[in-house]
Amino acid sequence: MIPILRKTALALASVLAANATFAQQTTTRTNRKGDTVTDTRSFQNGQYTNDRTVTTPDGKTHTNDYTASRNANGRLVTSDTRTGVNGKTYSRSTTHGPYGNRTTVTGPNGNSRTYRRRK
Repeated sequence: MIPILRKTALALASVLAANATFAQQTTTRTNRKGDTVTDTRSFQNGQYTNDRTVTTPDGKTHTNDYTASRNANGRLVTSDTRTGVNGKTYSRSTTHGPYGNRTTVTGPNGNSRTYRRRK
């Protein structure tokens, strides 16, 4: 597993375990390229959500929606949906288990594939 994703998953797991609640929070900033980036974060009822929208100076927009929650077995489940400027969508859902992770990836053409990674 990519080290950054592992750290993110562990951080989200600890946040979810703490059972804290905060209202929706929206931040808007401009990056070095001149893109306007809007982040909307929330944590309610055990579910963390981060919706990011990036608008380029020429008006093109792409989005990234990230969600983390726990399933019925108490396992952390993360999902990430990205939509490009061309309108094509890519999604990934990962269930984090004690012995490894199961990730299902769906491409812009609707085809999906499941990967299992042992720890």
